[in-house]
Amino acid sequence: MEELVKYVERNPKSAVASKWKQENIIKSLPAPLRDAINPRQWRKLYTLHDINSALSKVQLVGFSQKVDIFGSLTVTPASSGCCIGSCNWIIQSTFEKVVQRI
Repeated sequence: MEELVKYVERNPKSAVASKWKQENIIKSLPAPLRDAINPRQWRKLYTLHDINSALSKVQLVGFSQKVDIFGSLTVTPASSGCCIGSCNWIIQSTFEKVVQRI
């Protein structure tokens, strides 16, 4: 995500780089871009501040660490052994236990 923000910031700003938004140029773009909805209103998706704000809400969880979700569920990641970082999630309530493989 940070690489995309840095790439967009290196390119000219929208006030300068607006010639491609002219109707005759839009019609000459390749099919996926030409058929896009309202390309004249495209803006930057997010900034570094948005990324940091989103990541500040992420809670890191270790394998076998039980996490309480609003007092009604308990979720526990368990190593899947498939690849680095992959896990199976055990979702448990007082009535049922579900295992989700990711």
